[in-house]
Amino acid sequence: MNKKKLKLVGLSILIIVVSAGVALGLSKALFEDKKSLDTTISMGTLNLQVGDDGPASIPIDFENMVLGETRTVIFEVDNVGSIEGNFWVRGAITDTGNVLDPESEGEMKNCARLGLYRIRSDGLQENIITNMLLRNIEADFDSEAGTVNDAAINNGPAEMHLVVNTLGCYDNTMGDYLSAHLDFYLTQVLD
Repeated sequence: MNKKKLKLVGLSILIIVVSAGVALGLSKALFEDKKSLDTTISMGTLNLQVGDDGPASIPIDFENMVLGETRTVIFEVDNVGSIEGNFWVRGAITDTGNVLDPESEGEMKNCARLGLYRIRSDGLQENIITNMLLRNIEADFDSEAGTVNDAAINNGPAEMHLVVNTLGCYDNTMGDYLSAHLDFYLTQVLD
């Protein structure tokens, strides 16, 4: 073979290889699409506000109550955070006794009652704690997730009424004292 034919064959092979490479690159470009998505992850917050000052606990005031008296405290509860939560309440008795008989635990927890309810948008009440003897308030209330109270507080503010009464108390409670409180919680619901 002469040099001229050899160059021509070499050039032909080179053109075929380059053409195949260009065709392959072009077909890849025609059949491939790439998109990038920039993701920002932000953690939400749960922030329960109870009343004007936002305490997490409401004291239950029996100071200077008389037999047969009822007291009502009205306050708002609101989730001012950025994610929804599960609202629930826990009651606690912190001290009981009788000023006339320091050895006595007092009888008020066996006769005084407590109720906690939310006023619904239709004006009716949604009970959370229903006129319960104080000796029974050391428990969790409305702790199930997804309740109507959760929805009201997450979309709040929700108007709450705390009612305490001594309607079932008699003379044997004279001199009794009792300290109790309700703790309000808002916890994250995990799917």
